[in-house]
Amino acid sequence: MPLYGSNQPKRMFIYGRLDMGPTILTPSYGFGWTLSGWLLTPFLQQAGMETMMRMRQRVLSNITTTFASSYKRKVNLEEMLTKVAEIYEEEAETLTSTLMSLLEPFLILGMALVVAFVVISILLPLLEMNQIVK
Repeated sequence: MPLYGSNQPKRMFIYGRLDMGPTILTPSYGFGWTLSGWLLTPFLQQAGMETMMRMRQRVLSNITTTFASSYKRKVNLEEMLTKVAEIYEEEAETLTSTLMSLLEPFLILGMALVVAFVVISILLPLLEMNQIVK
């Protein structure tokens, strides 16, 4: 007879995650388990600014990564963030260009209305003076 799960107590720890979505647990863990987490922010507040800055500098100086899927060279955090910044800058320029191309006709129409208002404001008194002279 198959046994569902296990009667051994298990622990699961969830550390820092980039995905802020919900954590989905399947029932295959068995019945006896606990879930814990370690929050970095409260620890850093207790550690103090000097310790936090030392830790941050240590992490930043040692961060390298290798992209296994299609990249075969190591990049440091600065190179990676520079590339991401370039991509975001290109997207911002594209979005700005698109918005301006959509906005241009309305700006031209607005300027045409202002010019028409000025022309009518000048011609209306002239036409009234012409009526008075007749």
